[in-house]
Amino acid sequence: MSKVRFILFFLLAARAVHAQAPVRIACGQASSYTDSAGNVWSADAGFFNTGNTFTTSHAIAGTPDPALYQNDRWSAVGWSTGKAAMVYTIPVPSGAWTLNLYFSENYVTAVGQRVFNVKVNGNPFLTNFDIFFMAGGQFTANKQADTIISTGTVTIEFDHVAPAVQNPQINAIELLPVTVGESVLTVK
Repeated sequence: MSKVRFILFFLLAARAVHAQAPVRIACGQASSYTDSAGNVWSADAGFFNTGNTFTTSHAIAGTPDPALYQNDRWSAVGWSTGKAAMVYTIPVPSGAWTLNLYFSENYVTAVGQRVFNVKVNGNPFLTNFDIFFMAGGQFTANKQADTIISTGTVTIEFDHVAPAVQNPQINAIELLPVTVGESVLTVK
């Protein structure tokens, strides 16, 4: 009988995971955004502790949704100011999630001018990350993804590196529930 309960619990839990809604945040945007696939990205409100916004009207290459990459949130605080780093705190149900971080370098003009680290739930996610280098140039979309485990909240911390170069920044954040049958990896 306990084996049947376990199987029933597993099937119900798997069904619940499948029913979880994605979380999409259009960083730096004051209003929601609907992408070319019909997905709604929420406005950048209530998830972060600090930061400024930047907007460009320049075309963004490598994406069907350039408007998603034309706004960003950037952090001027960190190691040099002694203040806390920019952190997004996103409540999501416990379980496995695919984390997609979206970037476009819309300000600096060469490799090495903006380098920063990203931690997810306290673990290194991106180290010495250079948007310009990874995207292959300015005004070009770049997505970094991995599967993470949530215990009810996902925290994404953007840290300056020393010596200071341009500030950490993010254009969009997406959390997609991992469905039954997908592989589950831990953060690097």
